[in-house]
Amino acid sequence: MPMHRILFVAMSDSVHTARWISQIQDQDWAVYLFPVYTADAHPDIENCAIFASSLTERKSRQNRARLVWWTIPFFWADVIVSKLGRTSSHFYKAKALSCIIRWLQPDIIHSLEFQHAAYLTLPVVERARRKTSRAPKWIVTNWGSDLYLF
Repeated sequence: MPMHRILFVAMSDSVHTARWISQIQDQDWAVYLFPVYTADAHPDIENCAIFASSLTERKSRQNRARLVWWTIPFFWADVIVSKLGRTSSHFYKAKALSCIIRWLQPDIIHSLEFQHAAYLTLPVVERARRKTSRAPKWIVTNWGSDLYLF
């Protein structure tokens, strides 16, 4: 059976993200995680490739998860633009996510949570659908705080 690719767009430091990923770790999936903000990944996240967002990401994780370091400048560019412009910027993260989707060609993109992950992913997926007939399936899962706050 061919290996399928799933890209999680989620809060990398969240135990909920770790639990979602752990549900398919022993299945026939290549798992990738794109964080929605700068943070070290939760220590329970294993057996996946994590697109790093932080220079402090633990090197000891390399035994349990593969770290992809080239994404760090994109996260820090958004941090700098946000500080200078005094408004939230996701421009460079969205560019990095778009490149990852084109390169990886995942079978599924799964955004965990609306306010950060789905809002970041939506324009990228829409752009991918306009450019190609084979856009990945997109799953969005909301969490309790999405319903409670909004």
